[in-house]
Amino acid sequence: NVAERVAQLQPMVSEANQYRGPSIIGGDLNTLSMGWLLHALPYPTGDTHARAVRDHMSRHGFETPFKDARPTFDRFGLQLDWVYLRGLEAIRTGVEPLAFSDHHAVWTDFVVRQGSVETVRR
Repeated sequence: NVAERVAQLQPMVSEANQYRGPSIIGGDLNTLSMGWLLHALPYPTGDTHARAVRDHMSRHGFETPFKDARPTFDRFGLQLDWVYLRGLEAIRTGVEPLAFSDHHAVWTDFVVRQGSVETVRR
């Protein structure tokens, strides 16, 4: 459920907060619009995990370049996978199918600014 989804992220956010430099958190965050009864039976809700996760990450200085929903899971056209950046600027992003997974890969090219030097990373 939404509160539990956000609570699952907190250890990663806490760890990232120990580091003062740029940070990336990403992966399959299972951001559904479903609740779970007894952690096993899904039911539709008006709550969106994606919005709750985005709000939580934003409160900790993280932003995602994937604000427009792009399916990363073809069944049901869901966006379950994300990249969140702090202290970095995304310059390109993409979602690409993977032959070995039911999820698509999300990727981001970003600029790291250190003084007057810019480095592009992927």
